[in-house]
Amino acid sequence: MSKRIVIDLDDSDAEHLEQQARQEGQSLSEWVQQLIKNHTTSQTHTLGEFEIVSLPASARRCRYRVLRQGTEIQLDPQLLVGCIASGLGDLSTDHDRYLAEAFE
Repeated sequence: MSKRIVIDLDDSDAEHLEQQARQEGQSLSEWVQQLIKNHTTSQTHTLGEFEIVSLPASARRCRYRVLRQGTEIQLDPQLLVGCIASGLGDLSTDHDRYLAEAFE
């Protein structure tokens, strides 16, 4: 069962969404449906012996659970700082530029 929903967007927002959908090789309808599904359902990713479960908490935030052999592990967030290297030597000083480029 599906329900048709109409949303009014200004021209620039609509063009931006259409461009994003084209980059993913999808129609705008497919892309929006996938985006909504990704933000409203939990997803599990395996990383070595760990399972990372994302649980949508709101439109802009997710909560994460880390499991090892089915048991949740309580992590100190400070332990995660610096654990993933971007390979960009100037990321800490030029983070605003990189963020802007990511949203272009």
